[in-house]
Amino acid sequence: MTNNHLDNKDANTLHYNDGYIIHIANPTVQDIDSIAKKTNISTQNINKALANKDRARIDLRDNYIFTIFNSPIKIGNNSFSISPICIFLTKKNIAIISYDKVNALKYLETIDYKKMTGINVLLALMYNIASEFNAITKLIINKFESLEIELLTSTKNEDVISIMDIQRSLVFFSMSLHSNDLAIMRIIKIKDNACYKASYFDEIDEEILDDVYTENKQTIEIVATYSRIITDMMNTVASTIANNQNKFLKFLATITILLTIPMIFSSFWGMNVKVPFEGEVIGFIIVLTVSLLTTLLAIIYLWIKKILI
Repeated sequence: MTNNHLDNKDANTLHYNDGYIIHIANPTVQDIDSIAKKTNISTQNINKALANKDRARIDLRDNYIFTIFNSPIKIGNNSFSISPICIFLTKKNIAIISYDKVNALKYLETIDYKKMTGINVLLALMYNIASEFNAITKLIINKFESLEIELLTSTKNEDVISIMDIQRSLVFFSMSLHSNDLAIMRIIKIKDNACYKASYFDEIDEEILDDVYTENKQTIEIVATYSRIITDMMNTVASTIANNQNKFLKFLATITILLTIPMIFSSFWGMNVKVPFEGEVIGFIIVLTVSLLTTLLAIIYLWIKKILI
């Protein structure tokens, strides 16, 4: 099943019991019209539902269910973002619309549709999305742990930027997972509602629903934990950089003070007036020795006061 448009019907359409599972990436106007014909959902309702696709949710209608779930996508070496998956579920057909390359949709080819109702296919897809979040989160954690070791030895701009990319990705994940969790909780709340007993929700597989809920909650906890760890790590790195900078500036100030002492002696004895030891053969050695001894005393003093690094 490839992500082509509906002009190649067999390329993105799977037979599902008496209907179809249709998957389209980046739908065109013609694709929306084709989905409307296959699902008996008006084009207006489809466009209206897709207009606000940034927030995960589940909407119940008289003849269909519309669901949006956020799924992770990779956009760089250490950067991940979120892409919505929009699903229209009717009694016979399932239409899935995506806008990026989403790995979770690969699982559609492995589902045994003959043994699953439409709502359970939806739940299976939700579970695969939660699993994809979990898998990518583990990859992010492994990358962070390797960067953490590098940051402890040397603070490179590239490593700091990579950590920031990871932190930003986890923020996106946290927002999306919580949004997905609200949609899952809505399904749990309405599945036992008498108003929907004769609808799609009387066919829900409790085990799949529980797996979806558990997987999503576990990933939320993992993301939250490592977000805090990375935040603490970045604060520690910032403090370390500031401390190293202060030490370096302190070292430069100390060197400046020590170099000033011989300069003072050379300035006094370099005046165009009569000075002690003028005309002496060893006058230069005497002045040099006095300036070095004074510098040595200054070094000892700074060392005792723990000012000298």
